[in-house]
Amino acid sequence: MKGFSLVPLVMAVGVLFAAAPEARAQVGHMHAQRGGQEPLLVLDNQLWWFNGQSPPGYATTGTLSVKNAVGPFTFYIIQGSDKVNFTNGNANVMTVPVTTVGMSDPGYPHDVVFQVESYPSGKLLATASATVYAPDWLQHDGDDDIPSPAWGYESHIHYNVMDQFDGALTTDVPVNEQFDSPVVPDTQPMSTAWNVGPPGGCNAPSGYFFDRIGGAALNGETLPIPVPVLPRDPDAGGQVCHWTGTWSVGSAQPGLGKQVDSDIPWVGGNECKWQNFLGYARHE
Repeated sequence: MKGFSLVPLVMAVGVLFAAAPEARAQVGHMHAQRGGQEPLLVLDNQLWWFNGQSPPGYATTGTLSVKNAVGPFTFYIIQGSDKVNFTNGNANVMTVPVTTVGMSDPGYPHDVVFQVESYPSGKLLATASATVYAPDWLQHDGDDDIPSPAWGYESHIHYNVMDQFDGALTTDVPVNEQFDSPVVPDTQPMSTAWNVGPPGGCNAPSGYFFDRIGGAALNGETLPIPVPVLPRDPDAGGQVCHWTGTWSVGSAQPGLGKQVDSDIPWVGGNECKWQNFLGYARHE
C-alpha cells in the first residue's frame, strides 16, 4: 500500500496552494525559530476507494483531528465532496470520521481539501489536502499456455493491480470477473463443450493474480467440436468462440468492487473480451 500523505496548505494573499515538500520544511523550521507551533490537520489513515467495498488492508474510512490546538472544532470539506464525506456531525466536535465515496483524479492527486475552524468563534486554524487512492487498471504481465489432458490446454493471463497513479498495490486484495454476454461462436459447428463456466473471484497476493482459461472439456465419450489442439500446434491460432465482461477489484464476488481497465488494451474501456482459440486463449 502507498504511504499516507496529508499536505498542509499555506495561505498567501488569499490564495490557497499546496506547498512543495522543500517549502513545507522551510516553513516549519521558521515556525520553530519563532517558538510557535501551527495547528495541523491530521488524518489517521491513507484513504482508498473500492466502490462500496472495504477489503482488509485498505482503509476506506479515517478520522480527521487537529494537532497543536484546543477544541472543539468545526470541520469542512472545501473541495472533493464527491470523493469523501463526513459520516457524523462536523461542528462542535474534537474529531470527525471520513468515508470515501470516490477516487482522486489521476492528474491531480491532492484534490480533497479539508479545513478546520475553532468552534464557536469560526477562526480558521488549518487547511490541508489529501488523496483518495483506488485500483484503476491491470498491468499485463505475460501469458502462459500449458497442455491439459482435461481441456486440451490452459492459458494463464497474468496481471498486477495498479492504482490511478500507476503504483502497484502491494497488499493482498480480492479481484473478480463478471460476464455480460453469452459465449459467441466464431466457427461452426461448435459443441457446448466450449461453453464457459460461471464467473468467479480470487485473492490477489500483493496485487498479483492470473486468469486461468481452459479449452473444451475432454471428459466425455464424444470429442468436442472442434477438438482443441496443443498450444504449439500449427492450427492453434484458429478462433473458436468469445465472450465479454469486466474485471473489478475489492471483492471476490462477481460484479462487486471498483471496475478496472488494462494496458493490453481490451476491446473498449473496462470491457474485456475472452477469446478462445484452438490451442490457447487470450484477453482482448
